[in-house]
Amino acid sequence: MAENLHLVLNERGNCNLVHEGRVYNLKHTNMQDKQWVCRQGTRLTVIVFHRNQRLPIPAYETI
Repeated sequence: MAENLHLVLNERGNCNLVHEGRVYNLKHTNMQDKQWVCRQGTRLTVIVFHRNQRLPIPAYETI
């Protein structure tokens, strides 16, 4: 899964997470985890990464 994750900078300079053709926006972050949300039509998908997860995410890309 980690090899399919990409952090990209959008036009506003914010980060988006791209996974399997879907774009996730950072909704909530704190000391323990980061919560990414994908809104596609009426569906809502949430991904949460905890602090102790080590994911090899490449450098920022620009879309």
